[in-house]
Amino acid sequence: MFERKKKLDLRVRGFFFSYFSFLGVFSPFLSLWLSFRGFSAGEIGVLLSPMQWARIFGPLVWGSVVDNNSKDFFVPRLLCFLGLISFCFAISMLFKWSFLQLFVILCLLNFFLSGLVPIVEMIALQESKRDLGNYGKIRVWGSIGFFISVVTAGIFLDTLGLVFFPIIILALLLLVSLVSFFLPNTKILSQERNFRKSEFLFTLNNSKFLIASFFMLFAHAPLYVLFSLWLDFYGFNKYQIGYIWAVGVLAEIIFFINQKKIFRLFRNVNYAWRISFFVAALRFLLIVVSQGNIVIILIAQLLHAVTFGLHHSASVILVSDLFPKGAQARAQSFYTVASYGLGGSFGGILAGILWDFFKPESGFIMAIIAACIGGLVACSLKLKGSNKQRNQDEK
Repeated sequence: MFERKKKLDLRVRGFFFSYFSFLGVFSPFLSLWLSFRGFSAGEIGVLLSPMQWARIFGPLVWGSVVDNNSKDFFVPRLLCFLGLISFCFAISMLFKWSFLQLFVILCLLNFFLSGLVPIVEMIALQESKRDLGNYGKIRVWGSIGFFISVVTAGIFLDTLGLVFFPIIILALLLLVSLVSFFLPNTKILSQERNFRKSEFLFTLNNSKFLIASFFMLFAHAPLYVLFSLWLDFYGFNKYQIGYIWAVGVLAEIIFFINQKKIFRLFRNVNYAWRISFFVAALRFLLIVVSQGNIVIILIAQLLHAVTFGLHHSASVILVSDLFPKGAQARAQSFYTVASYGLGGSFGGILAGILWDFFKPESGFIMAIIAACIGGLVACSLKLKGSNKQRNQDEK
């Protein structure tokens, strides 16, 4: 039994490592590659928006498919299929396209990618028995993959040029597809499929949770979409940009390794989740006042441990608590849609427009306001003590 669980954990960790290795190249350097291809900041904001727009429809589609299918090995086969289709669309990036054509390609690529992480997040949560310590030990491998790839890609692209960006993306997507095929044959909380008879899918409480999540990712959109361009604006090269991203991911890794102890300090997952919003506002304020000062930028990056690591783990637990048990894949998808989908999309597009019409820091000023609004909504939630130290400290 122990050996089976160990092998299962390794396969889930392998997925997170490979997928976030891909994301460690795709997310930080796509904006630079698009700039290299001659697009403006406003156009880049729109072209990067499919990374978020796809999460409005994709997770709902794939989450519903998984919730309503109990065939053996269906999940790993579906995820492998999604990875291979994404690879096929990524091949198109090797060729020159107009703004509209590239927008369509990125929409399709991201639509098929959008279902991967929400589904595997639920597998990880199930296999960790909802224990934050065990979940962190699985999820940290995504951060390790991101860290290694963002540093390596920064050096590689700075030396050989951004023309090699699509080739790296293709290699990593192939790896994601291969690892997905070997994921465990897990059925995601198939019990209570008729939850609608006795439970409402949406309540005032979980609706407020989704609204707060929307504002949190709306606030983070300028970071994900334009932070690399902003660093380039202040004279940092690709090698340095990779390392600045890596500092944030390193802080995230340290958090995931120690998150069980950290959550104990808060006594309650809810408190930690609420605090993360106001730490995010502080992070973006530091970026605004830094004016390219490397020390202040690095301090802001260290706060990634809270604004992503802590916020993400707390959100995964709250999704599990706030939504019916028979709709967990869809619940995770609703969270992804509200936050990364709607929040990330609108935030990214508006950040690009603000850059073009005002100044580079405008998007981060917008982020401060959005994070504070999200924090106020989060504080209005009425969350029961059932979330109290998730595992009773695993006595």
